[in-house]
Amino acid sequence: MSTGLLLFLAAGAAFAADTVNDPNQAWIQDLNRRTADYVKLHHMARAEVHGLKATSSPEAILSYQRRLAHRIREMRERVGQGNIFTPEIAVQFRRVIAAAMGSPSGSGIRATLRDEPSSKHGALRVDHPYLYDFTPETTPPSLLLNLPKLPPELQYRVVGRNLALLDIDANIVVDWIPNAIS
Repeated sequence: MSTGLLLFLAAGAAFAADTVNDPNQAWIQDLNRRTADYVKLHHMARAEVHGLKATSSPEAILSYQRRLAHRIREMRERVGQGNIFTPEIAVQFRRVIAAAMGSPSGSGIRATLRDEPSSKHGALRVDHPYLYDFTPETTPPSLLLNLPKLPPELQYRVVGRNLALLDIDANIVVDWIPNAIS
């Protein structure tokens, strides 16, 4: 690979990281507002669903997740895909992910994604459980570095070619971007 091409790819990855970390970008401001609104709703639901006490009981944890997810669904009635990842925000995510995949670390990201356990998901559905087999899927750290930061209640997950936004306490899909990974 030529030096010029390597510099171009590295500049693309640096550009993606810079635009993702620039709070003045309109799409970042919109995403931050939308995720903050969701987190407020999450906290209200959590206050209404009596908290989970320290336990090692899988049944108690699952019961709490289900109650929290149910309350969130009630509070978010008629919310569908695209409520946080609007079409405009989704375009920016695809651009940033494409730049990361085209960077020198792109082959490592692809290898990590190939090695991930397969999920039980057929189709992702907003406000429905995030299903996985034995180990929850993760998002490669080198890809996460290129994505906007999230509040601690939320995490990104790559499911096939899709990027999902997961509420980790309720274990539900908050939103998702179809075909985010090229």
